[in-house]
Amino acid sequence: MDAFRASCPNPSTDDTGRPYVEFPEGCFSDCVEINLVWVNPETKEIDDNPALNTHFQVWLEGGGWFDTRKEDWGNPEDRNPWLTYHDINLDCGGDSLEEALLKLADLVQEHYGEDGTFYDAAGNRKA
Repeated sequence: MDAFRASCPNPSTDDTGRPYVEFPEGCFSDCVEINLVWVNPETKEIDDNPALNTHFQVWLEGGGWFDTRKEDWGNPEDRNPWLTYHDINLDCGGDSLEEALLKLADLVQEHYGEDGTFYDAAGNRKA
């Protein structure tokens, strides 16, 4: 969970002393979709036969931010030009939320490095 905690801004504690995080708009929670699924334990995929889907998993889809001002999308000045996008390189899952988040952290490190620059599958740095 350290990878998740490191990505959290402004960690705090509630009145019982338990840690919690309030994500500001435009943060981690906007860039990750969490799906709770039942899958076939042999294939780790959702089977057409629901009776075979007996194994629980957490699936994550991640992405980043895209500045629509770099494209001719005709954005009015009064609208936020930033949109989230789905990066299929960050799709992952696990048997628990913690396992899935740790896999996501590894994939972010692999594909974006320390400075947030995207790297393709061959390890070439992309602008």
